[in-house]
Formats: sequence, structure tokens, C-alpha cells
Amino acid sequence: MTLTPRRRVLVIGSGGAGVAASLEASRQGAEVILLESRDQLGGATSMSAGIIFAGGTDTQKKAGVQDTKEELLAYYAAICQWTVSPKLLETMVDGCADLIPWLEDLGVIFRPEDLYIAGMEKNPRGHKPSGDTGGRGPAGGAAIINAIVTAFDEQKVQVHTNTRITSITSSTGGGTKVTSEDGREFHGDSVVFASGGFGASIEKLARYYPDAVKHEGWTWYIGPESNQGDAIDMALSVGGTVVNENSGGLNVTPNFIQDIDLYMPPWLLYLNIHGRRFINELSPYTIAGPTLVAQPKSRCWGIFDTRALTYATDHPLDPDPYGLGFKMRSNWEAETLHKEVASGRIIKADSLSELARLTGMPVESVEHTIWKWNQDVVHGKDPEFGKQSSEMMPLDQAPFYAADVRPHAVGITYTGLEVDEEARLLDQFGRPIPHFYAAGEAVGGLEKSIYPGGGYSIGAALLFGRIAGKNAASEVKASP
Repeated sequence: MTLTPRRRVLVIGSGGAGVAASLEASRQGAEVILLESRDQLGGATSMSAGIIFAGGTDTQKKAGVQDTKEELLAYYAAICQWTVSPKLLETMVDGCADLIPWLEDLGVIFRPEDLYIAGMEKNPRGHKPSGDTGGRGPAGGAAIINAIVTAFDEQKVQVHTNTRITSITSSTGGGTKVTSEDGREFHGDSVVFASGGFGASIEKLARYYPDAVKHEGWTWYIGPESNQGDAIDMALSVGGTVVNENSGGLNVTPNFIQDIDLYMPPWLLYLNIHGRRFINELSPYTIAGPTLVAQPKSRCWGIFDTRALTYATDHPLDPDPYGLGFKMRSNWEAETLHKEVASGRIIKADSLSELARLTGMPVESVEHTIWKWNQDVVHGKDPEFGKQSSEMMPLDQAPFYAADVRPHAVGITYTGLEVDEEARLLDQFGRPIPHFYAAGEAVGGLEKSIYPGGGYSIGAALLFGRIAGKNAASEVKASP
């Protein structure tokens, strides 16, 4: 079935980037065709807490937080190791601050008391949204999607769900045709690629993010199954380019359950294959993943003892420690630990030397590491990795336990399409390709190897979605 050509902007994908692009393009006077492969709008954004990572906002001022855009820009530059375009980072800093009032005008609520430290910064920059989710998801991300979609003018935004776009044809004379998996054709003058990353595609992970699939059978993705990297295929076919390869957000996991551990219990020690500690085990998830990737064979053992099992039973982990609106299970809950000990997935031994032999770690190294740790606990100080005394527990009550831990829960892919600060798709020489834009997780080059903090990706998706929508519509109006 061929649909009558419409003015003008085709938006592929309906996560935060796609719906933001659709709304802004329609407000610029363009007619929009929004194409979504799933049966509902929202993408990964609707599954998230919807945190916006921003600095120098009125919400912060109301909370008495002293923060500036300049401080945030310096933080971004350092976290990204000065490898991300300053123009992109400046756009992020200015634009994400502006997202807060833009979303508030749409009905999303940001309470000053809900601000929290979402990264490794000293100021609380995580802006937690709330509002009517419209049944689109569990928490703030769904509230954002619902607010934007509710603002659509149905006369200007035509929505097609269950429509996976698989091919694209650009005419030299102007205009673009995209074709769905079931053969439907849609025509427009500008295109916004906003169909997410490729975390759900083992094949594309192997091609573009090999660190994520080092250990067969371990990799899984927290986002929607529709994130298959379709934007990469289509954008490459019209001259786009992929940047920041082999990069993304990997979360460490023993893979007992498929849920993300945003924080670890105080009784857990990580030993690499040489029997040595290599990190503060309570480090933010943004640090733990890339640190473990860099360890020998990209794996470690989570070590604990009988005292820890008792503690886990008496002190259950908070399922929603940041008040994000949805409860998460932990791999390190007492019930799960007992189950995995019984199954044999957690190794049990009556002595540290036996535990070392069963895990393949050097006996002398393991014994020395645990002896030193116990000495540090007595003195209330962790000179190696800086744990506070309140975060330290002795590891000295047999039996002892070891869980295989690896960095294979994919949270987000950083590899993606190259764009400039105007969200224009760039070719291999860094030149804008007329009429093509990209936003959201489909875009690469906004991060390096360390995730700046919770809400960075949602903010980037909404911001560059807005920019892409405005510019796609403006380019259409400017075309002869």
C-alpha cells in the first residue's frame, strides 16, 4: 500500500528523541509522519525514570543549590576526556537546562526536593520528573512521553505504530521514501533518525561494540527489543557515518536475574582473576562497568562470607534507593543468594584457599588480599580504594562464597551516527547531509567511555530531538 505523499518530515522512532522532534517540527508548521516499530509510543524513554541531568536550573535555585552551566561544562569535558566536540557539550549544557521549563509548560512536574546527585559531581543535577504517565510506563520517563504526545496536534502529527522501517531511498531531485517491513511506503522531504541504539541486536553489538559480547551467553539489554540499530543501517545507506565505536554503558552483573544493580551491598568484595581488589566496590555504576572491562579477561569474583549472608537477610537492599518511582530487584538479595548457592552458580568453600583453588585465583594472593582487608576493617580505613568505615565489614566467617561477575548488562550504546550541534547527519568528511537528522541513542559521539550521570542520555535525546525537529521543518520550509 502506498500512502499519498505528505508534508514533510518523517520521524523514525518514538522515544524521547522522536516525540520531541515530532512536536517541534509540527510547531514549525510542518506536517509530521511519526513511524514506530512497536505497538506503542515511548521507546526506551518510557521504560526509564526520565531523569534530566542539568545544571544552572531554576529548580536547583529553588532548592538552594548553587550550580552553574560553566561548572557543568567543565565536568562534562573532564568525564568525556576532552574528546567530545565542545560545541556539542555547550549545546548539551544550555539545552538541557532549557528542557526543564519546556517540559513544565507541557505539564511535567520537577520538584526541587526531588533533586539528587546522579553522577560523580558534587552538586545534585538529577532532575526527577513526575506527572501523568498515561499508562505508557512505570515512572517519570513515561510521564515525559505522555506529556509530549498529549501536546500533539493530530492534524499535523500522523502516528503509525507497528511500522518498522527497513529501507530508505533518497531522490537526487529532492524527497525521501522510506519503506516498512510489510511494504508500506511513506514520503517526505526531511528525515529524523530516532529509532534508538542497537543494544537488543547481538549481531550489531558484535560489530560495533565487541566489549559487550566478550563472554557468550552473558549479554542482555535493559531497553526495548526494538532497539536493533535500524538507524545505523538506514543512515549509512544515505552517506552517514558511525563514530565512537566499541563504546557504551555496561553494568556489572553476576547474571542471576536480569535487572540492573544500581548500587552494591557493603559486604561485597571484588577480586580480579589475580586475586586482587581493583576498585571501590561501592563506586557508581557509571564507573564500575568500564573499570571491569579493563581488568584481565574482563571478569572478577564477588567474594563474601557467612556473615554477609546473615547481613543480607537482616538488612534487605532498598529496591528504589533514589525514589525514582519503580522498584528494582537486586542480584544480591538474600533469597537469590541462597538459591544460587544451592544451584552451584555461587561457589562455596570452607576456607579461602579452597575458594581460590575452585575459582582459579592464586591462593597466596587471595589469602593476602582478604587478610589485608580484615586488617583495614579493624583500623576503620580503606587505604587502597577509600571506602568509609561504615561501608566496611570483615570477611572472616566460613563458609566463603564467590560469584562470577562480568560487565554484560547493556544499559546504553554510545556508538552511533555522527551529528553536529544542529543534529544534522554528517558524512565521513564531517559535512552535513541535506535533509537528514538524527537524535537520541541513534547518535554517537556524545560520550566517551564513562557515562556522565543518570539522566544524561534522556536529556540528550529530548534536546537533540527538539533541535532535529525544528531544523528539519525549517529546512523543508526553506526548500524551493
